[in-house]
Amino acid sequence: MNIPPDVIKILKTFNNSNFKAFIVGGCIRDYLLGRIPKDWDICTSATPTETKEIFRNQKVIDTGLKFGTITLVLNRKHYEITTFRIEEKYLNHRKPENITFTHSIEEDLARRDFTINSLAYNPDTGIIDLYHGQKDIELKLVRCVGNAEERFTEDALRILRAIRFSAKLSFCIEETTKSAIFKCSSLLKNISIERCVEEFNKILLSDYVCDILIEYISIFCEFFHELAFLKKNNKQELDIKHSRFSHIAHSLQNAPKDLIIRLTILLNEIIKHDEYIIKEQTLQHSERIIIYNEKVKKILKSLKYSNYIIKEIIEMIGSYDIRIEPCKIEIKKLLNRLGETRFRRLLVIKNIELKASKNKETDTLKKQYQTLKSIRSIFNDIIRKKECYHIKDLAINGDDLLDIGYQKGEKIGITLNKMLDLVINEQVKNDKNAILKVLCNQEFIITIHER
Repeated sequence: MNIPPDVIKILKTFNNSNFKAFIVGGCIRDYLLGRIPKDWDICTSATPTETKEIFRNQKVIDTGLKFGTITLVLNRKHYEITTFRIEEKYLNHRKPENITFTHSIEEDLARRDFTINSLAYNPDTGIIDLYHGQKDIELKLVRCVGNAEERFTEDALRILRAIRFSAKLSFCIEETTKSAIFKCSSLLKNISIERCVEEFNKILLSDYVCDILIEYISIFCEFFHELAFLKKNNKQELDIKHSRFSHIAHSLQNAPKDLIIRLTILLNEIIKHDEYIIKEQTLQHSERIIIYNEKVKKILKSLKYSNYIIKEIIEMIGSYDIRIEPCKIEIKKLLNRLGETRFRRLLVIKNIELKASKNKETDTLKKQYQTLKSIRSIFNDIIRKKECYHIKDLAINGDDLLDIGYQKGEKIGITLNKMLDLVINEQVKNDKNAILKVLCNQEFIITIHER
């Protein structure tokens, strides 16, 4: 294996101190798959105390001493180093109650989750593969080490990790392991919602989210309860390939790997199936948006998403059904409200919706595609030319108003926003002299003071 020089140096340093050391787990798996490993994790027979002594001249961080783990910082890169260990009885289906350090790499590999992660390597011994992990990599299989039910009962988060590896690598889950996933799925209630959502996000952003969502929807419902309507639809449909559920899954698959876009698509479907919203057909659009926002906020807060993600998705849901006209002025107004990033996301979502339309050959759909193409062209032109659609883009600012005699206070903001309206509506050029000329106009001054 072609290992980075710093990793070789770490392994040799352990060997020169009469300790065993191996690279382990995912970095070997990724290397064998032709991928560039993101991290190089190291296992050793040295205890954390001994490791810290060996690397006393380097920066060492105590990241998990209870579990035998420290982090070595070498040439500004972080390397996680863990002592060979045996894990005893697990608490709450997540963490071992006790660990025992061992000098045996074989005993350490026996505690690992999946065969494809139970590989160890150093240049002297080559690959140690006790559980046929290399064969499972060739077969593209996710398989538990030993008894699958025992592995998931020890640590229920492994259920989602198995699904995530399947989604990430396009591997099938071995049948015994898959059976244990469904049998043990209720154990996920013991796992913190943060850890479950962290795995779910990675699955949602995978290349194979469509098939994974369809096959394992009941697993995700264990912690993301609002997905139950998809599960219900799944059971009711005789042909899942033509179900609404399949439509959503394919929309997610076609979306870029942007968490906000993919969550927006998913949550928009959830709120559209809300029984209260369906029942209250007489709701005004503004009332419906308020209900949408409250429901989305409640769901995302229960899943412990950040305030930033909640805010962005609420904004996207509120804009989901906006009809955009291929008109520069209207697009600038929408850009002023949403900003460039949100507007780009909205165009992506509208394109995905068109792709998922069942009437793909109709003249109406072709017209919609052409309209969206025109909107995107106008938008790109606005961005390329750096045209003004936000107050920060105005050719004047508050200091300019003070210079011509305005007093500090709310009139500054009112005036700038009025000028922005005039610029967006192409009634005034975004030019300092042109704007100042308007500002000196007596009629304009009276209008501002009346406000």
